[in-house]
Amino acid sequence: MRKIIVLVFTTLLIFASVNIANAEVTESGKVKKEGYATTEDILINLIEPDLNKIITDKYGIEKTWQIGKVIKVSLIADHTKKNSEYWYEMIINVRVHDDEIDKELWDSLCIRIDIPNMYTMDKYKERNTDTKVTLITYEQLGQR
Repeated sequence: MRKIIVLVFTTLLIFASVNIANAEVTESGKVKKEGYATTEDILINLIEPDLNKIITDKYGIEKTWQIGKVIKVSLIADHTKKNSEYWYEMIINVRVHDDEIDKELWDSLCIRIDIPNMYTMDKYKERNTDTKVTLITYEQLGQR
């Protein structure tokens, strides 16, 4: 019986130390790992510095925060002008950590994301890649 317990424990120890992650070392010596990211993850990573500035401006100091949920993303097309304008409007709930009361606060941000050359005839010719993020509304929802 003791041999069986030692055998099972050894087998579990061997399989527990096996790395299931997919990684390889390239010729230059850099480690290449494959991961999974959604389109939402990519969009958030692109606008994260702008979101951090908006939250810092609202609270007056830099806070620790993270995305709680993306509520809505809309593509807005304004054809009332000679040159039509297109932008994304996004509503995001964020969790902001308040160090003073040691709690998380929920805030709701509505932002406008202007992407240059979107839906223009020259979108492949022009190289303007400056995405502009503008705050539309900021609502502090309180503790949750």
